[in-house]
Amino acid sequence: MGIETGDNHLKGTWEEILVLRFEGGRVTLMGQKQPDGQWVFLKETNESAFFDEEDEDNLNALLQTKSSVVHSWEEATKLLGKDWERKRPAYVHPEFEELVPKQSLRRPRR
Repeated sequence: MGIETGDNHLKGTWEEILVLRFEGGRVTLMGQKQPDGQWVFLKETNESAFFDEEDEDNLNALLQTKSSVVHSWEEATKLLGKDWERKRPAYVHPEFEELVPKQSLRRPRR
């Protein structure tokens, strides 16, 4: 996935690390594994479901935002806000499952 970050050295492939959906949109923590094995992250938001407009291309450009790139898991989770652990993720990258609180991954009882 090509993401324009403004950092010329971050031209590789970005992967979804954590996807949180909510009414009206979603927040996605994106990650890129560096040659030294470390990850860098950014938050991508999409709130376009809040609006029903005919000019969808221009609307999406306004409602899709990206954060600055951060260089640690701790910084990445701060981008998600203080209550992110309370939300059940729609997706967690396999390499990061152990870092997501277990109650977030628990399936609801039927």
